[in-house]
Amino acid sequence: MNIKYLDHDPHWSNLPYPLKPCDEEVEIYKKYKLDGTTLMLGSTRQLLPICDSAIDLAPRYSDPKITEGDWYNLTGVYDNILADGAINLCSDSLIDEVRPHCRRFISRVFSKKLPSMKYAELFYSDFPNAIKVAEINESCPIFIWKFTN
Repeated sequence: MNIKYLDHDPHWSNLPYPLKPCDEEVEIYKKYKLDGTTLMLGSTRQLLPICDSAIDLAPRYSDPKITEGDWYNLTGVYDNILADGAINLCSDSLIDEVRPHCRRFISRVFSKKLPSMKYAELFYSDFPNAIKVAEINESCPIFIWKFTN
């Protein structure tokens, strides 16, 4: 794993849209997630209310739902795993990592570098095994991967 993610960087605290999801995008996550348990990779404030728990390499704020941990060392199985830009920080290898741990993976994925981005370096426009369900902002569509575990 090679995540470019620095501890205690204020960059993560007040991200402008589209670096954080808007209300309409949060509603899309809600619409497409399955009933059951939901884990979030990272600590995106806008998504935390629709998750049961979250795992973040370096949590940016304190919340009982968030534990410190590595996305490449997941344990347990969830109905859903949500992410926001996580693939842009590490790579599409994250998809294979989450596959045995969920039935559905939902993530916004940035397709180009935006001026206010500091860490994301990997950009994608499509995934062969995913469904693009929304593109509220052309630079960050929402994809779903459906797994049978």
